[in-house]
Amino acid sequence: MAKSATEHECFRLIQCVSVTQYPVCRVPGCEAPSVAGHHLFPRARQGTAFNPHAVFAVCLHHHDFAHAHPIEFREIARQVVGDEYEALRELSLMEVQFRAEDFRRIKAALTALAKGG
Repeated sequence: MAKSATEHECFRLIQCVSVTQYPVCRVPGCEAPSVAGHHLFPRARQGTAFNPHAVFAVCLHHHDFAHAHPIEFREIARQVVGDEYEALRELSLMEVQFRAEDFRRIKAALTALAKGG
């Protein structure tokens, strides 16, 4: 099924939220500016696709690293996120079917968060 414009906007906004909340790369020892939010878990089931806690703000170098070395990156993220990581992983396994009205609410919430609210 094709993604709606609102769903696309939600994916853009979750990136903005991540970078707004963590303007510096979250990888320990890195002080580069965050430029992307890397989803810690696959988005296909959408269980954590729009959960700011499951999107890890990283610089360009570490975003490339996350895609090139997913196992190593997962261990870094697990250390930084701590105990919450396993709970988020469980949520990510949930199959979620959002309706258009759900995406409108998600968009409103993410817009507020992206503005620092």
